Amino acid sequence: MAQEVQRTIETATHFHRCYNLAVVKLDAALPALLAALDSQGLQMSELSYYPTGMHNERVWKEGTSLAVSIKARRKDGSKKFRFIGFNGYDSRGAGKNQERLDAKAHALREVLNAGSVLEYGVNCFSLEIKDDANEDTNQVLISTHVHI
Repeated sequence: MAQEVQRTIETATHFHRCYNLAVVKLDAALPALLAALDSQGLQMSELSYYPTGMHNERVWKEGTSLAVSIKARRKDGSKKFRFIGFNGYDSRGAGKNQERLDAKAHALREVLNAGSVLEYGVNCFSLEIKDDANEDTNQVLISTHVHI
């Protein structure tokens, strides 16, 4: 019984150490991300993260990472960042803007990843705006994983 308790304590300690290392690594990457967003006329509006690969909530196994979701919106009064207006669908059901969305997501991803220790992804569909939406409240969805 005592050995089982000791293993549980060691496992929990290992998980918390790994989790804290990942959070510290994320915290160190945030200034560069904020500067990159600012250069594009965007600002972070929300940040959330959680560990992946959780087969057991107390175990941080090899391959486990911290999944990070970021929402960014256009800075107040900024005209630098523009969303792409919705343009309908073609006869096959694909979005008419798909190439423009992919290109804009790629360009933004390049700016975010330049000089960063993390590799960011940009959801291209979050760059599209419906006619009746407000560009100041629309949000760009960005994601990354922190590995230790």
